[in-house]
Amino acid sequence: MSAELGEMLRRAREAKGLTLEDLQERTKIQRRYLEAIERGDLHVLPGHFYTRAFVRRYAEMVGLDPDQIVQQYEAILPKTEEPAPVSTITQSRASRRRAMAAGGWTVRVLLYAFVALIVVVLVLAWRHGTNTAPEGQDPFQNGTVQIEPPPSSDSQAARTVPGSPVAPSAPTDQVDKPDQPSEPVAQPQLQPVKTDGPTWVYVVKGADRLTIAVTASRERCWLQVRKAEEAGGRFRNGAVIEEVSLARGQSKTWEIADAAAIRLRPGNAPGVDVTINGVPLPTTDMPQPVTVYLKRETRRRLKAA
Repeated sequence: MSAELGEMLRRAREAKGLTLEDLQERTKIQRRYLEAIERGDLHVLPGHFYTRAFVRRYAEMVGLDPDQIVQQYEAILPKTEEPAPVSTITQSRASRRRAMAAGGWTVRVLLYAFVALIVVVLVLAWRHGTNTAPEGQDPFQNGTVQIEPPPSSDSQAARTVPGSPVAPSAPTDQVDKPDQPSEPVAQPQLQPVKTDGPTWVYVVKGADRLTIAVTASRERCWLQVRKAEEAGGRFRNGAVIEEVSLARGQSKTWEIADAAAIRLRPGNAPGVDVTINGVPLPTTDMPQPVTVYLKRETRRRLKAA
């Protein structure tokens, strides 16, 4: 039946007078995936979710009813699977940062110990120099030598040798105690909530602000960033933060701390790379058009929950 589905889609495309290159440009689906759909090789497509999404997009572009196509060939289309959460990325980054913090603390301890050792060596050398009799003077010329006990940690008792000057007390240097390593802070996590159709929703956990970085890596792209509010599971658009048009190779970053939710509207999602607090979004797999909502949950909210 998959071959029958592919043949029907191919005939519809040819009836529209469209080539595979035309369809690739309109759907943003790679040509090798379009060819696989027409051959009936659905196993070539990248995952169960994208198989359904690509078939629906193909049918829509050639004038067929996507819902009817999916219902008619339900038996051969794989079931949609929930994408795996991307918290593993943030967990590995948190582990690396904890290791770096522990390594920095060890370096500081070794540095302070080295400085303390140098100070002790210098003090001992200075004391040895003051206890040496001046050149040409016999330390036993008066017949007595007074031996003093070792100096205490608070002050150095003067070593008295008849006929020799009294040595001043040795200076002591304060060595600061190394800073205690701070408790590692939980790193933000990006949790997918809805990743099908024209609207995708993510929850950003454990972040006091959103850092949105966009790079037009593959093609130019228009992008709108605006605030949003969620009520009863629905989002309401707020004030527009900025609209930009990025040429290929250009980048733009936003730091947003005063919004509970953000709405991203890329004009060409597969042509750009987007990261949220350092975690990438799967833009190359997003359909066209697409709207992405980012709902922020701060550490304060998580603790209250």
